[in-house]
Amino acid sequence: MILNIATTTVMRIVREWQGTVEKHTGDGVMAIIGTETPNLNKIAKDAIEIAQTINFVMKSDVLPQLIAQGLPALNFRIGIEMGELLISRIGLSNMNFLTAVGSPANRASKLEALARPNGIAIGESLARNLHPYLHQYLEKGDSPDWDWYYEDKITPYNYYHYNFEWPEPRTWVKEYFTLVKIANTYE
Repeated sequence: MILNIATTTVMRIVREWQGTVEKHTGDGVMAIIGTETPNLNKIAKDAIEIAQTINFVMKSDVLPQLIAQGLPALNFRIGIEMGELLISRIGLSNMNFLTAVGSPANRASKLEALARPNGIAIGESLARNLHPYLHQYLEKGDSPDWDWYYEDKITPYNYYHYNFEWPEPRTWVKEYFTLVKIANTYE
């Protein structure tokens, strides 16, 4: 029941941004977004909006709902990265599934494990394509478990904790107009 509440919530949010749930990973969800546009800034914007929305809904709705039903609260983690993937059909003709293959999918999985409880971790490619206003929420990660490098095998490929928190609801109108103004300058 706990996983059903959490995963269906995540699936609905991904679908709102025209994303596709690629697979369920037991207690997680792997989703693909950005297949409809080559605009990297739009893909990054959508990815971070999905992550922020999942984070907010989990904290403000799902976790309190679980507690109210006498169920244990759960910690969740979000890992996101962007880049080119191969979408491949794996298996036999009557027993197969689609899967995302490539370094961005592998990094996203690793980032999910490195995210703080109830937090978001993002890869360097996504960070580079975010609106500069959002860079104030980035905190460079430093886990020894992160060992990704660029092709030169010398330059580390960084990751970041994304520390954005939704503002208090009473300030949403002011924040909304500020963010809309910023977003419109970047698309």
